[in-house]
Formats: sequence, structure tokens, C-alpha cells
Amino acid sequence: RGGELLFEAINVDNSRYEVSKCVFSHNGTTAYITTYGTVRSDTGVNACTLAADISGGNVRVNITTPASENGDEYIFHVGWKGFVIPA
Repeated sequence: RGGELLFEAINVDNSRYEVSKCVFSHNGTTAYITTYGTVRSDTGVNACTLAADISGGNVRVNITTPASENGDEYIFHVGWKGFVIPA
């Protein structure tokens, strides 16, 4: 019911880079996520925001890019580790 994400965002338009680590958990109805350890190549711009929810029985991570970069093209990479609960 939990896991860890390593998240990378690349702003293609202005070569800004961001990496964050996140942990998440859920109870089958609600997902909870905490983002920490964010490192950005430009600290003058707010970081991307990550949120989690449950959709169709799956945890879904939603990414919101900074409003100041609205319309910019992004590339995202996500690596994750999770737990498998034996049946």
C-alpha cells in the first residue's frame, strides 16, 4: 500500500531541470503523497507540484507544472519502488 518515486521534470523550452523524491501510501480509497528533496536548476521558479489519488483501484500521480511556465513543453521521467503484498 505504499511506494517511493524518483521524479524528473525537464522544461524543454528553457532548459530548466528538476528532480524530487516522493513517498506515497493509500488505504484503497484515498492516496497520500509527500514530496521532498527537490533540486532545481533555477530556484527562482516554483517547483512542479505532485498530488496522488485513486482511479479505478490504482494510485495515480498528478503533476502540475509551475504557472509561470504555462504552455512550456515538459518531459517527465518517473522511477518507482513499491511493495507487493502476498495473497
